[in-house]
Amino acid sequence: MQSSTPREQQQQPPQQAASDPAIAQLQAAVQREPNNLSLRDDLTQAYLERENLTAVAEQTRFVLAKDPNDSRALTFQALVHIAMGQRDVAVRMLQKAKQSDAKNLNARVTLAWLYSQSDMPAAEAEIAQAIQVAPAERERLEQALQQMKTPQPATGDLPPGHPPVNESQPPQGKSVRVTLNLESATPPQGVLFVIARNPAGGPPAAVKRIAVTSFPVTVDISQADSMMGQPLPDLFRLEARLDSDGDAMTKSPTDPSAAMDNVAPGAVITLSLK
Repeated sequence: MQSSTPREQQQQPPQQAASDPAIAQLQAAVQREPNNLSLRDDLTQAYLERENLTAVAEQTRFVLAKDPNDSRALTFQALVHIAMGQRDVAVRMLQKAKQSDAKNLNARVTLAWLYSQSDMPAAEAEIAQAIQVAPAERERLEQALQQMKTPQPATGDLPPGHPPVNESQPPQGKSVRVTLNLESATPPQGVLFVIARNPAGGPPAAVKRIAVTSFPVTVDISQADSMMGQPLPDLFRLEARLDSDGDAMTKSPTDPSAAMDNVAPGAVITLSLK
């Protein structure tokens, strides 16, 4: 009898599964129990960690067709919508995910991260609710909120007495140092978003949000700016945008922006926003 397995899993290249024992093991388990939604969620998590968003979408569609309130699947599918720039859809799915499972901290933290792009009080309230339902995770949740609330200062907006950033020295560890110039008639004020994107697709690898009042600006972007805690990819696309409304999910055609492909961790680069 043929199992009701999503098309993507059926078409998974044998060599890909063979080269990844964890994926192969989960796929085999799902094939044995195709209607075990918990196993499918585990497989989806593995796909997400490998930034295989096509497979994530396939698996979550199957799970949610069987159980529209599956909290993990809702969270995973919300991340797909974030990658597609569909912020409002992602917010609705994450809200439903936390209603289905109040202790789904991944849903709550991701929702808070989305809120923090344009509504910090809402992000604070979301983290406060998360602490109420999972008090043992208070420290981790407060650290996540602090990271959302306190973006790394940019060179052009350092507090008084702060030592200058040495732009001639490469960043430490696996970060990238980028200096941004503004070549536009746009006033040099607003919210600057610096985004690292994996060329293979998926959610942003890292996002930094900075309030700026002058240019040039020099910032470091690293694993510390990752929503999911993953390291920067070996090569990625770096995008920067001076946002007029402070919302990372909206893109006005008049917002100055710049991008560079094939950026590697440890690089020191310069971009001009136009």
